[in-house]
Amino acid sequence: TAANINTQLRTYLQGPFPAPQVGANKNSQVAASSNSPLTAGGDGEGWIYNETTGEIAINHGTYIGW
Repeated sequence: TAANINTQLRTYLQGPFPAPQVGANKNSQVAASSNSPLTAGGDGEGWIYNETTGEIAINHGTYIGW
């Protein structure tokens, strides 16, 4: 779930989960998604993450799949 994402990724980060610097949702919140490939969605979170595949992307249609 989205609540567990920061905990699951903590070992890969050297500080707080970063806020993306592009897109309309410039915050460090992460939305959970079951879509693969990822598609933008959620409630304004800056990131979108699929726990099953491990995909993570900026939560904006233009920036998914760089």
